[in-house]
Amino acid sequence: MFRLLSKLLPLTLALCLVLASCHSAGTGPAPSPSPGGPTQTLDAAQFDSLLDQQPLSVESASYVVQDQQYKALFPDMLQATVRNGTGETVTKAVVAFAAWDINGNPVAIEAKYDFIRGFYIREVTFQDLAVPAGETFGERYGFKIEESCRVARVKAIAVGCETSGGTTWTNPCYEAWLQLYEGVGFSEHRTVEVPLELVSPSPSPT
Repeated sequence: MFRLLSKLLPLTLALCLVLASCHSAGTGPAPSPSPGGPTQTLDAAQFDSLLDQQPLSVESASYVVQDQQYKALFPDMLQATVRNGTGETVTKAVVAFAAWDINGNPVAIEAKYDFIRGFYIREVTFQDLAVPAGETFGERYGFKIEESCRVARVKAIAVGCETSGGTTWTNPCYEAWLQLYEGVGFSEHRTVEVPLELVSPSPSPT
């Protein structure tokens, strides 16, 4: 019996090593930034500059008053202009909004006719798009909100998108953006920790 086990043990170990090497050699999507890895501290302006370099970036975000009197027909809106830098045609995109009042306090954004309590972050999905590479979208759209929200300042971020080529992009900086803006008073002096690999990506092999 002992002699049989001594023969089987090396075979078992060899099989485990083969399986482990096959698993590690598998292909798949690029890994997300490693949690607990090195980070860099960025202020709001530096973080915005980082977001401007992404495949999908928000060029501007604003609070739009369509009509001062007939708000039932023409509600106030949150609006964002988004640039497509993916190199492909964007067919679907998600944009998130945060808002503050005139005193810099966070606003719970209530959608028009939603009858649901407000949220400090509102994600808006743009469906059935056909935005060519290098072009912008969002100028003719808006997220309709209740006038009681009293918005004075708006920030927005591209959360992700899909392209006609089947590419799906998810913003790796979205969590950092939430830490910077979700449910907190607005300040240009706030800072956020961003994974170093996002701030200074490794150069592509030549």
